[in-house]
Amino acid sequence: MELAKGTMQLVGHEAVHKLRQNLSLDSFRSGGSIANSLAHLSELGASCQFVGKVARDDTGARFTNDLKQLGIKLTTRPLQDGSTSARCYIFVTPDGQRTMCTYLGASSMLSTTDLDEEAIRDASCMFVEGYLWYSATARELIYESSKIARSLGTNIAFSLSDPVLVDSFRSELQPYVEENVDILFANELEAEQLFCTNGAKETVCALSQKVNTLVMTQGAAGSVVAAEGQIFDRPAVSVPNVVDTTGAGDAYAAGILFGLSRNKPIPNCMEIASRIAAEVIQHIGGRSDRQLGQTEQSEAISWQRSLQLQQPNDRVSIADFKHSGFFMV
Repeated sequence: MELAKGTMQLVGHEAVHKLRQNLSLDSFRSGGSIANSLAHLSELGASCQFVGKVARDDTGARFTNDLKQLGIKLTTRPLQDGSTSARCYIFVTPDGQRTMCTYLGASSMLSTTDLDEEAIRDASCMFVEGYLWYSATARELIYESSKIARSLGTNIAFSLSDPVLVDSFRSELQPYVEENVDILFANELEAEQLFCTNGAKETVCALSQKVNTLVMTQGAAGSVVAAEGQIFDRPAVSVPNVVDTTGAGDAYAAGILFGLSRNKPIPNCMEIASRIAAEVIQHIGGRSDRQLGQTEQSEAISWQRSLQLQQPNDRVSIADFKHSGFFMV
């Protein structure tokens, strides 16, 4: 099997079974892009609900239990029969880059029957994972959920997830983003793919005209946020050793959303996000090895106090969140 470094490739049940038989796993952990973001948000003190489909198997039970231990609400009913729970095998090279081989399984069975309008009504933000675009029934759920969120004034955040996905579904993703998304998360390559731009400057200029807030990560080069006609950039936090970049973008998104939910200026949000992402890349796996609630939450408060960035123009209008809840599709 040939994999493009730094990307995600979908495989079927038979292929993932053969892959597992020929692999010696270093660790087995709950994950998933949005689930990782929720883990960080919950540890920082946000109230979260996850919408996603697992099967009635050991993997699904472990995933569900891990969310519950983090205090994340999960009301979606497990798949009764058919596919097994999703699995993702992640290969990490010595430079810390991750390459993923994913079996969607039960997660691709998410549909409009799993719609929770009450959760959308109660949430400050609905955060949608781009990976779900691979599933036709999940796309229907995204469209319907977004329609409800728009009617209720609930903010919609969206992660482009993967450059291959963006290239495959560009004709659908372009109008969806323009018509629905308030906060767009992407790395530089994903962002370039969406509107076929070239280079960070052109990409930021183009996408900032399409969404209220663009959050673009650039790996070791840092990150850029464009909001309300302003562009903010920040270098990455220096770490002694990059072990695994899995989940770095998920952690960064959590930091941004956490800061916005507290009506913090963009530079403060980027500070929090960068520090959480820097913690994640120093160990294997997409989540922290320690409880963020005890450390990053207190640090977040100290950052917010010490930075003293209180200029009115540094605030974004979409940060008028109803409360600190997050509903995730």
